[in-house]
Amino acid sequence: MKGISTIHVHLLGSSFKDSSTLAQIVIDIIMLCVLIFAWNRLPELESLGGAFWGVSAAASLLLAWYLLTIIDLFLHEGRLKTTYAYIIFYFFIACFRFTADAFILAGTHRIISVQIYHRLKRPAVWHLFGELVVIVLYISALYHVGSLLAEAGLWLQVADPSIIGVVGGRKDKFDATFTIITFLFTMFMLWGAGMSFRCYQKEEGKVPLQASLSVAATGLLWIRSFSEIVIVVRYHLRRYPAPTNTPVARDTIYGLCTVAFLILITNIVDGMTKEHARNPLLAKMEEDTRNSIIAKIEAERDKRKPAPTLAGVFEAIKRDPDSVLSNETRQAVYGGDPNQRDILRERHRDYLNCLEKKCGKYVSEDRSRET
Repeated sequence: MKGISTIHVHLLGSSFKDSSTLAQIVIDIIMLCVLIFAWNRLPELESLGGAFWGVSAAASLLLAWYLLTIIDLFLHEGRLKTTYAYIIFYFFIACFRFTADAFILAGTHRIISVQIYHRLKRPAVWHLFGELVVIVLYISALYHVGSLLAEAGLWLQVADPSIIGVVGGRKDKFDATFTIITFLFTMFMLWGAGMSFRCYQKEEGKVPLQASLSVAATGLLWIRSFSEIVIVVRYHLRRYPAPTNTPVARDTIYGLCTVAFLILITNIVDGMTKEHARNPLLAKMEEDTRNSIIAKIEAERDKRKPAPTLAGVFEAIKRDPDSVLSNETRQAVYGGDPNQRDILRERHRDYLNCLEKKCGKYVSEDRSRET
């Protein structure tokens, strides 16, 4: 059986006469424009060691998702003549959306982890648990989009309706699983941000701006996930008839919460970058690292050996990052608070990764043959 993928059809649409669809188009266009503004304000998150790449990547993926969604809405309203194979297009739209949601949660967890790391008795447990949840999110998202693609393939091949129903049911269950885990994970991060807020309030009597913004940012993600869980479970999984304005309400809540979150997270990361720059001990660790790299290169030159590659130098340093520190710096790091020591070492490793990413591909100038 060849299937129906090449049969020509017209997409269903109201020719721009349905007020709900028009409202959804307008909302999505507005959200796309505001998202571009928020995306342009995102700092270079790699400046903090690449731990927050998820937020920046998620913003880029959401831009693509909004663009494809708007194009799809216009094509439907214009009643485009196409083939049944058009349903594969929804697979790509879903890929952008689910990947962006998983990335934004992964990035947020890492930001919150940095903020509350020194306040936890077992910070490694917090971090590893969050990373495990992120992996589960990736798996459930992969199964959902895979089921979506399989369902589309079965439709195009005119498979047995019972088989299509089974695959479609699994697709909805994986969608609900992803949404429920997202809801619980955002609640978990909101609890962590709230705990940090209360600790500052109790111990110092004054709460830093970044701690307050973290509560607001994770709260927005929780509100967004709550909205999604109501829609997915009630109207997709249990198949209750959805009100006409449901897509408009869904896109409005999702877009507003996402854009507001990105604006808040930009201020949080900017504040963390400034705090990072103000730490004199961390600055000394970075200075020792630069001096050690230069010294290693100069030592090879003095021996009249070929100029070493910076990648090799970085590889040697990463095996023992403390080896580049001066005795004075090492004593200051290990003689202080153990929690602060762990944070400094983590930031130092992030700095090494950042340096390697920027300079590792270069080769130092070889003057060993100069006369």
